[in-house]
Amino acid sequence: MAGVDANLMREYEAYKDASKEELDEYLSKLPPSKRQAYLDYAAKMEAKKAAKEEKKKKESQGQLGCLIAVLVFAAIIGITAYFQENEDKKEAPAPPKAVEQQQSKSESKSAAAVVSPESDSDSKNDDAKLKELKKMEVAKWSESTNSQLKAVDEGFKNIWNMLLASISEGNKDKAKTRQNIEDFAKKLDEIKESLKNQKFSEHLTSDERDKLKEANEGYIEWIDERKDAAEELKDLAESDIPPEKLKQIEDALKKSDEQLFKTKSAVEEFQKGMGF
Repeated sequence: MAGVDANLMREYEAYKDASKEELDEYLSKLPPSKRQAYLDYAAKMEAKKAAKEEKKKKESQGQLGCLIAVLVFAAIIGITAYFQENEDKKEAPAPPKAVEQQQSKSESKSAAAVVSPESDSDSKNDDAKLKELKKMEVAKWSESTNSQLKAVDEGFKNIWNMLLASISEGNKDKAKTRQNIEDFAKKLDEIKESLKNQKFSEHLTSDERDKLKEANEGYIEWIDERKDAAEELKDLAESDIPPEKLKQIEDALKKSDEQLFKTKSAVEEFQKGMGF
């Protein structure tokens, strides 16, 4: 797999268990070349998965046959011992059963040894795969939310700087400023809706999903602060802007940034707790 794009591997793992509608939506957003690369890679992985399952099935059948042989052998020994014991009773006192019991215990341990190493190995592999899927999902969520928060921050700074520039130049274009702020507010609503309705897979536990939802709620509160400030700037653009009002808005934004920092710190601690 050395030649495969790491991003392609992550996207395949993230969407291989998704519904057809989710996968179609994702593929529709990709350029044709990347969409075809994804489909080719997915086909290879499904073929590999089928081959692996077939191999595992044959191995399981071989183990089952081995176990059955052990059990049949034990049964034959038991039956033989039973008839031999009855025959010996006619000629001599019955021998002690300690040897027979010890042999039965030894056979039981041997039969258990045939099964346990394989199942223990499968369990470890499943745990490692689950941890990797969790890591990929949380990394994808973190990358997406950071990108959205960056877009909000940069968008607000543009509006803020535009308003300050118009004040210093003494030539406020009210209509343009108002339109830019309204467009920005619509973008914020879209991002908020995306965070609010975000779904997480069953790879994560209920507590893990709740932690990510809690972080999204903190991000939404921060975005609301930016939206409220933008609305105030729109009102101020219609008239003279008192310096003290701008100071109040700036102080409120600094306070919301402090809360955002706490939310991000909590997310980092959560990721460390998961071993990422």
